[in-house]
Amino acid sequence: MDPKLQAVYDRLQARERNTREEIFRMYPSFVATGVPGRFGKAIRANVVRSWWRCERIFAFRHGGHYYFPAFQFSGGVPKPLVRRLLKLVKPDYG
Repeated sequence: MDPKLQAVYDRLQARERNTREEIFRMYPSFVATGVPGRFGKAIRANVVRSWWRCERIFAFRHGGHYYFPAFQFSGGVPKPLVRRLLKLVKPDYG
């Protein structure tokens, strides 16, 4: 690969890494096994992953784990607005 092009890729990767770090510090997040449900009891990880697969919530990868920002949840369930927003930003390949 051309060294100039490689330098561009390296800068983009560094920017993405820094942005992920910033998001991780700014927003409280949970791993799949730690999303609180009603009455403080954790939601089962398979339920959280199902919401993720169905695009009701999103996650970001940090330090080898996926994290789910806390602002997506209310009363132990995903906020409906998150799903609508994800549909708006998802590329349409059809």
